[in-house]
Amino acid sequence: MKQYVDEIKKLPDGSAMKGKFAVRSKEAVRDYKSKEGKFFSLVLSDRTGSIPMKYWGGSNTRHVVELYASISTGDVVMLTGSVSIDPYEGAQVITVNEGTNLLKRVESVPPEDMGEYLPSTKRDIGAMMAELDRYIDSIKDPHIKAILDAFFKDNDFRVRYSTSPSAIVHHHNFMGGNLEHSLGVLRVCMTLCDSYPELDRDLLIAGSILHDVGKVVEYSAKASITMTDEGRFLGHVTIGERMVAEKVAIIEGFPRDLFMKLGHIILQHHGSWDDNIHKGMKIPEAAALHFADEADSQTKEFLQAVENARESGDAWVYIRAIGNEVYTK
Repeated sequence: MKQYVDEIKKLPDGSAMKGKFAVRSKEAVRDYKSKEGKFFSLVLSDRTGSIPMKYWGGSNTRHVVELYASISTGDVVMLTGSVSIDPYEGAQVITVNEGTNLLKRVESVPPEDMGEYLPSTKRDIGAMMAELDRYIDSIKDPHIKAILDAFFKDNDFRVRYSTSPSAIVHHHNFMGGNLEHSLGVLRVCMTLCDSYPELDRDLLIAGSILHDVGKVVEYSAKASITMTDEGRFLGHVTIGERMVAEKVAIIEGFPRDLFMKLGHIILQHHGSWDDNIHKGMKIPEAAALHFADEADSQTKEFLQAVENARESGDAWVYIRAIGNEVYTK
């Protein structure tokens, strides 16, 4: 019977374990400080969570290097080992010792089994897509409706959009995370529209839905979430604006100023890195979407951090991604 990460984390120190896990990330091979030999670290995951793993090599350093090279991020590995507390990090870790335990790459994983290795949104994807469709149907501007239809009348795109993660490490880093996040941003924007009816509601619906559309290209979700070459070179902001431009090009009579506004919202949704957060923003809808994006993403960042930190049992835990202690009780 497979042991899942959430079950392994409940095992007492020293317990034996075995299973198949996705490789979420890997650190380079390193030398021991006090003796000859090498070791390396991986972060393993399945649909229930992630856990660090340390492989402790023996005297055959070549074997350690070759084993490390045979494993890539996104692979599935089979292993046996034990659970222990890392003396440096103070967190639970899987320990695999050469000669005693097993670690090897699984050559092929059936597509239907991929769901075992990737965490997914706890919300109903079908219900979220139905809510998104209702917002699209409510749009009055025919050109904005046309560009959203150009995306969402494509069934293949709908599947990619509805299952895409929003990140590798940070907020909404699970299957369906980008849909969940985009709807969260959209709801905040609609609240702002209720308070400020001067805002262009249709433009904000489109901006909310499409601001992170580039993430369907930026990330690859196989046995783990990784970044594509396009994502590394361009990033989802640039990719998203280009995807919108491609759709605009096939819609007859699409207004140039409307395309510029929508593209501007997408390109500016991260805001500015200097002290003047509004620098670069030319329309109020860009500011509204930026702060809605910040509100949803940072709230989820805290919620995920607290949920993960509660496993330690401590009331206060320092979260590196946030740069602060958070209260978990």
